[in-house]
Amino acid sequence: MTPVVVVVGVLGVVSAQALTGGMGVAYLAGGLVVAGLLERDGRPRGTVLGALVAWPLLLPLLGQEPPQVEAASVPGPLRARIDQTLQSLHDTLGDPAAGEVRWEADLDGLRRALYDADGRLALVDRLLAEDTAGAEAAAEQLRAARSARAEAVAAVLGEVQALRLQVGMAALAGDGDALSARLQELSARAATLAEIG
Repeated sequence: MTPVVVVVGVLGVVSAQALTGGMGVAYLAGGLVVAGLLERDGRPRGTVLGALVAWPLLLPLLGQEPPQVEAASVPGPLRARIDQTLQSLHDTLGDPAAGEVRWEADLDGLRRALYDADGRLALVDRLLAEDTAGAEAAAEQLRAARSARAEAVAAVLGEVQALRLQVGMAALAGDGDALSARLQELSARAATLAEIG
């Protein structure tokens, strides 16, 4: 074999490996982009994570509205307080003086997360209302966990009330971005209430 043939053969192998590696990196980058877009659109976490490996299959979801999550079939013990608190915040954010604050999607996400957490409280209340004879220790653990979860939801609702008052400060200072970031933070916190047992 001539040296030219050997060099061309080696370059062919190296360039094929580089091409394969580059295509793999491009595929993963595409997955990250699609996952980010799906996350921004409010898609469920499983769909977002699935986009990392199967993003071509999820491309049709990118221009569609995510399905609206219905409220839990049985309202939980905090549903009325959630509705009242979020309606007050909605009214405050809807005021023309708060016009620079981006909030619609964040408020819907917060509402869904709080409804989910409230629905789980309703389930636990139904379970505890049943006969727990022979499982007193488990029932007591469940009562303690339910109490802690209810307190956590109430704490988020208290922070929503504080956020409502911060709208006034944002309107005076013209700083709607900080308020929007705070609303996103509360949405994420409420989502963890619905996910973590």
